Amino acid sequence: MLLRRLTQHVKDQNWFAVGLDFVIVVAGILIAFQITNWSEARKDRQDEKVFLQDLHDDIFRASLQSDRTEALRTRQAQNLESAVELVFSDAPNRELRKPECSAIAYSHTTYVGRAKLPSLIQLQTAGRTGIISDRNLARELAELTQRHEALDTAIREIESIDIGTKFTEFFTINTKLIPAAGGSGELERDAEVSCKLSELRANRLLLNGITSNADAYDAFMRDGFVPWVAQMKQVHERIDTLLGIVHKENEQ
Repeated sequence: MLLRRLTQHVKDQNWFAVGLDFVIVVAGILIAFQITNWSEARKDRQDEKVFLQDLHDDIFRASLQSDRTEALRTRQAQNLESAVELVFSDAPNRELRKPECSAIAYSHTTYVGRAKLPSLIQLQTAGRTGIISDRNLARELAELTQRHEALDTAIREIESIDIGTKFTEFFTINTKLIPAAGGSGELERDAEVSCKLSELRANRLLLNGITSNADAYDAFMRDGFVPWVAQMKQVHERIDTLLGIVHKENEQ
């Protein structure tokens, strides 16, 4: 109807009416665009709220795992450091403690458990990361993705030797149940390893393997694991702030 009226105004050379019709058409288009944008923005905010809650649930579960793994890997790194210092030291001898023997035997192990966040992967796959309105969170999530990629690279590319399997004659391995790392109250099976300092020192090939593994484990912790855990905690704190969540003292 508007087009027919506009055509009639042109035939009649009623330019004022033509201009008025044009303004009405443009205004209608602008209003329609504005309504569409408002509707999409409202949907984005609703989707963002759902995403933040899902992300918090994912990162809460992942943090429980990372806390446990952080305690385990940190303890492993400390025991390995003290073991290497003793093995290559000229100081008065003492026998290696069982945790130090275990750290040497399993110095190739870099397992970190569940490290991915399904809700973030889903959002990235759908190309909808733009719904995140908090710029700090968006930046921290991008950095978390980079940290996870670096962790994957460290686990995949850092080469280590399975010393406990390759040099079985130097290690006596038994297993027992101990409290799980991270204070969850659960029990986990742990390898109790015994070894003799004098025998380790007498084998040059084994000493080279210990040195190589110690360097590799340090690189894994420094370049992969520690930065990833720190970024995971930072993202968790940011989401807690945005959602107004306060965890109990015994929660992450």
